[in-house]
Amino acid sequence: MDSAIVSAVIGGVFTLFGVWLNHRLTSGREQPRFQPQPSAASEPTAIPVSPTTLLAPTLRIGAVIRDVGIIQVLAAVGGYVIGAASGAETLEELVSQLLLAALVMNSVGFFISGWLADGRTRWKHLAAVAVGVWLTNTIITALMGLVSPEGWILNAVLVTIAMGIGGFLANQIKRA
Repeated sequence: MDSAIVSAVIGGVFTLFGVWLNHRLTSGREQPRFQPQPSAASEPTAIPVSPTTLLAPTLRIGAVIRDVGIIQVLAAVGGYVIGAASGAETLEELVSQLLLAALVMNSVGFFISGWLADGRTRWKHLAAVAVGVWLTNTIITALMGLVSPEGWILNAVLVTIAMGIGGFLANQIKRA
């Protein structure tokens, strides 16, 4: 139960930091509107173009950190609920229930992340979030002393499947 609390706290910190960073990075992007000067009828008028429309959409690191935190909190809560309510009699049953809960909660988190992401960069955003989730899961398991190469690979596969499910659903419901 303590690992779920640690994971939820880490996820909450990531979420709060991501929200703050996202707000901080996007608050200064407002550009003053172009005001064309009155001119003679023979001169062509300038078309106002914002510098942000000329640039390709980019990933927002604050949003990525926020979404990593959201997924960590959801996975911790799901793991805590399953661990507390489980009627598993063996360790294998409990592990399989926890893996299923992690897959479901991570998929919900990736759906939320895909829903919030810009449709033009949704899959890039989800890939960055997946790497962040995998890294934070690896750090959390290392802090708990549960490090193994098999666990890292299983975690990468689980996160990738959850990203695919959540991203697919977000893409189907909210198209760009």
